[in-house]
Amino acid sequence: MSTADSPAPLGLTLDGVSRRFGAVEALAPLSLGVPAGQFVAFLGPSGCGKTTLLRLIGGLDSPTSGAVRFAGAVARGAISYAFQEPRLLPWRSVVDNVALPLELAGVGKGERRAAARALIERVGLAGFEQARPHALSGGMQMRAALARALVTRPRVLLLDEPFGALDEITRARLDDELRGLWLAAPMTVVLITHSISEAVYLADRVVVLAPRPGRVVDDFEVPFAQGERSGALRTEGRFVEWVARAEAALARGVREAGG
Repeated sequence: MSTADSPAPLGLTLDGVSRRFGAVEALAPLSLGVPAGQFVAFLGPSGCGKTTLLRLIGGLDSPTSGAVRFAGAVARGAISYAFQEPRLLPWRSVVDNVALPLELAGVGKGERRAAARALIERVGLAGFEQARPHALSGGMQMRAALARALVTRPRVLLLDEPFGALDEITRARLDDELRGLWLAAPMTVVLITHSISEAVYLADRVVVLAPRPGRVVDDFEVPFAQGERSGALRTEGRFVEWVARAEAALARGVREAGG
């Protein structure tokens, strides 16, 4: 997987998007644009509508009002989704789990397995192609899930707390690997996370949401160059300053919501 053989990233616009579930307003009308190729993190506490928003972007749910628009045609496989749980099929090998989206799309066995093996190597799982999910650690299972999400060479990648259940050391390592995958095959990435430091470390832009109904309380670009994104950055004062900004926005949103 390389920049040369990857389709162009796809930008998107949220135009007054809201979602109600009966009497409960989960997401207040929200309008913003995500440029093609941007890595944006939506940060907020439980109940602020983050996952609801991601489902609306991914077409897994429909807004009560407003619309999600993409800057171009959305072909099958153009949008991929990685969940907090790996959701690997336990009876299938790693290679067959990773190849599943291509199999469902009707791609031949040889071609889909070759693509799956390339992604498996890229995420650091070479040698585990024939392993079943139960034989993998939590971090390895998430690597396989990421490979499966990327095997269709998506133009938009949606991530719902993909590393939330992992220990901090594994999570930090996978953060670096995820950003490396994004740089190797540019795509628009929308990340949902509870982790302030993860949002600031990974994303080009952080959107902070207040509790229900979810609404934007801050939206800022993170000014770190690509070459600066390493573990050492997390200990630097300038990184701490941006984390503090996000923390302050979260606290303000909770206060405004009466929490």
